[in-house]
Amino acid sequence: MRLFGLSGKTVIFDEVHAYDTYMNRLFTQLLVWLRAVGASAIVLSATLPARTRQELVTAWRGSDDGIKKLNEASYPSVTVASQNVLYTKSLAGNEERCIAVEWIEPLVETLVEEVRARLQNGGCAAVICNRVQRAQEVYCALRKADLVADEDLLLLHARMASVWRESIEKAVIDRFGKEPGQRPHKSIVVATQVIEQSLDLDFDLMISDLVPLDLILQRAGRLHRHARAVRPAGLETPTLLIPKPEVMADGAPVFGDDAYIYEPYILLRSLWTLQTMGGLLRLPAQTKALIEAVYGDEENLPDGLPANASELLRVALEKRTKHEEKARLEAANRLVPAPDYEHLLWRENDLLEEERPEIHASLQAMTRLMRPTINLVCLHSERETSRFALDPGGLPQIDLTQKPTLELTRELAQRVVTVSNPAVLRYFAAQAVPPGWRDHTLLHTHRIAVFYNGVCPLEGTTSLLRLSQRLGLEILKLGEEQLFC
Repeated sequence: MRLFGLSGKTVIFDEVHAYDTYMNRLFTQLLVWLRAVGASAIVLSATLPARTRQELVTAWRGSDDGIKKLNEASYPSVTVASQNVLYTKSLAGNEERCIAVEWIEPLVETLVEEVRARLQNGGCAAVICNRVQRAQEVYCALRKADLVADEDLLLLHARMASVWRESIEKAVIDRFGKEPGQRPHKSIVVATQVIEQSLDLDFDLMISDLVPLDLILQRAGRLHRHARAVRPAGLETPTLLIPKPEVMADGAPVFGDDAYIYEPYILLRSLWTLQTMGGLLRLPAQTKALIEAVYGDEENLPDGLPANASELLRVALEKRTKHEEKARLEAANRLVPAPDYEHLLWRENDLLEEERPEIHASLQAMTRLMRPTINLVCLHSERETSRFALDPGGLPQIDLTQKPTLELTRELAQRVVTVSNPAVLRYFAAQAVPPGWRDHTLLHTHRIAVFYNGVCPLEGTTSLLRLSQRLGLEILKLGEEQLFC
């Protein structure tokens, strides 16, 4: 019924990427259905590889006839595909931008000193981290270094309740947006992927953890994004600093916990592609070549790589292939059958669960193949009680045995934090949904996390949660309470 609701509509997909095999399989099946119900589709992407574009066009047309011709146009381009029409046309590109790429040591202390040196004459900098905990660590290190005033050092990530996050997002847009009026002399924002896309931001300097190259280009698009009469001395050239992964004795880079977020094979190819660019990205002239160097089928490796580079890539590719096979199988288990499936109208509904975190992942209708998550409503109390406050020091007015009013529901929704940490998820999934929420449309799958003086102990575990407006939600080990600022 949801698919038929799109019949005859024009559906626009923005920020389409290549690295998620699971989501791409769902996406191609959706394109098949959109065509079947008479919809039109517009797919927007600044970094789509030729192979992925071919897969999407084939899914839409139901045929790969003439598909190889789509490679001929230069970047940027537009592809038009229908049953009878298929062509790619080059478009006029923007003025060429040159972005300097420099590598720095991965230590947080090194990052702080780089920011200190680069912003000595002022400037607006972004530090983009791949993980929330690293963003919190970097933020605290910068704060302790006292490089800028507290109000000019901002932290933004997804583990913040929206009641606090909205004001931070507004401050980020006011400071680093297109309009120059609110732009400070010197300011730093530390963030995760939340500023990678969509937000129209402009920075004088950027430090970014290593990510797949298409996302590096997305992030670099926030460097010198808008024309300004003057940039701070030393920051006249858009510069991207990337912490260099540690290298083992055999030359293999160590990606650490980032390997749980991004495929190591793609990180490896991205790393080596960037290292052979001579320290300068010329965009958009090099965009297509850069993307294809990472996602294309090119087997020739650039010069200057470790002697065992081919072996490192082979091992990483084997792991990636296994991951992709699993992702395709997981996607196949959740796909709506094709429109021409002869038993479509008689096939039983799988009744996949869309919200309940305690249900096994194989029974969930996930749009992304990722760690399960759980939604925590963060409430506060100064002592053991049956009533809780919305904010620290607030009036204890929340009675969990009563169904919330519409106004209270809005307030509770503003204090939801989504967590994927396995230990935290297991702990709260085992807790009961509050009695007053069990029949609530929005809250029936949510759990509560009660913070006493900002701390929520997870009894029977070695972890605890800490919540503050400055850092958002921290997940700490017992004894690490003083680890962060």
